[in-house]
Amino acid sequence: FQAEDGIRDRSPSRGLGDVYKRQDLAEQTHQVFKNLQSVAEASGGGLNDIVKLTIYMTDLSAFEIVNEIMTSYFIEPYPARATIEVSALPKSALVEVEAILAL
Repeated sequence: FQAEDGIRDRSPSRGLGDVYKRQDLAEQTHQVFKNLQSVAEASGGGLNDIVKLTIYMTDLSAFEIVNEIMTSYFIEPYPARATIEVSALPKSALVEVEAILAL
């Protein structure tokens, strides 16, 4: 595994953690919603089929960043959501989102 900036790592998962460490919260949040969109589409739906989001963040004081980005991926009425501050996330991520779709 070799990251775009030349960092080499033989473990893809550890290399991905390195990528997370280089990304800021906004970049990670956009990627999370792009990933959710791909999963929803693969299931025969879309982001507008999401009825509930659970957002995990390592710093709730930055919630406004996630909230603003979220509004660019969803239309009103927005899905119900809960946001929880956690001490850490896998691979040193700053944000993680769980979604429930109604298909």
